[in-house]
Amino acid sequence: DGLYRSVNSGGTWTNIAPGKIYVSDVVINSANPDQMLITVGNLTNTAKGIYRTTNGTSANPTWTKINSGLNSFAGFGRFAYLSGSTVYASLSNGAGNELYTSGNFGQTWTELDNSSFTSFQLWCTNAIEINPSNPNILIVGGVNLFRYTISAEDLQGIGGGVHDDFHDIAYDPSNSNTFYVACDGGVYKTTNGGNSFTEMNNGLGATQFYASLGVSTTNPTLFLGGLQDNGVVRYNGTNWTQMGWIGGDGTTCAIQPGNNNVMIACRDARGIYRSSNGGGGGGAVG
Repeated sequence: DGLYRSVNSGGTWTNIAPGKIYVSDVVINSANPDQMLITVGNLTNTAKGIYRTTNGTSANPTWTKINSGLNSFAGFGRFAYLSGSTVYASLSNGAGNELYTSGNFGQTWTELDNSSFTSFQLWCTNAIEINPSNPNILIVGGVNLFRYTISAEDLQGIGGGVHDDFHDIAYDPSNSNTFYVACDGGVYKTTNGGNSFTEMNNGLGATQFYASLGVSTTNPTLFLGGLQDNGVVRYNGTNWTQMGWIGGDGTTCAIQPGNNNVMIACRDARGIYRSSNGGGGGGAVG
């Protein structure tokens, strides 16, 4: 519901952009803290766009919507910024160009060609970061992950083997060959500029169960459950097993009363699956 600022290390907060629904990113000019940019918007609100203020340090900053050079967008926006007056923005729409550059800290924008990357989940997958030692390179993530060369306006897919649906990207400040990506599969790390990645999820308890568990009526330690974008898992009291024959978002599950061999698992888009061998394999039934 706005942009909040604290002047006492987080003790209290004040909304300095009231009425701006779904502020998803903010940048402050490194040379002039009065100049700020915010991206505003989700799928439904009509006031989505980039807003700029030139009195950001005042008690009640004045925000102006920037239209010059920008197309409308359907999802939400993110910024990539190092310092000075050059800013990059990713405005998700799921089709058409989604990357923009500004050389005057957001007063006007230029569309970058060949920059459609968020894909069908534009309402939640939109990440952008600039290489700190090579500002000609952007890493952007939607459903998939890409490297964008600004001068050539060239978009190339990277991240083979990395889980999809990207939400954040962060460079190691001491080594620009190393960066991390956060996605629906957790955290992944590259040490060679994105040519290969290593999963970094050991000990990270971030898996989300979507709906009700299916619990055995004869063995209370046996159950299965659907995970947000990570299929369905089964627990036997000791070990977790990924039921690899169900992908995407797992949802409601059940085990037939009195018969632990028969398991039902669901996923998004109304997919229903049945196993007759205790979850070792199965197939769609609806």
